[in-house]
Amino acid sequence: MIEETHARLVAASLTGVDKHVTVLMMAAAVYGVMQLFALSYPARSVRLATVLLAVVVGVYACGTVVALLELTYTRVIAEKGPVSL
Repeated sequence: MIEETHARLVAASLTGVDKHVTVLMMAAAVYGVMQLFALSYPARSVRLATVLLAVVVGVYACGTVVALLELTYTRVIAEKGPVSL
């Protein structure tokens, strides 16, 4: 029962049901970075260009790693469960 439910959740995440959540999480991350920039601005320790570059590189690297992990994880679950990808 648990494996079947988990397979349905994985299938739902692959079909794009969680797109709204992903957008909200990205917006929250950018908002957090901008707050940190606003706090560090008076000390002038970090330039805005550096912060934006770090955000872009971080999003790209994390997105790639998460996509590969999700692909690997879903393949393993699909081989063990009754639901095929």
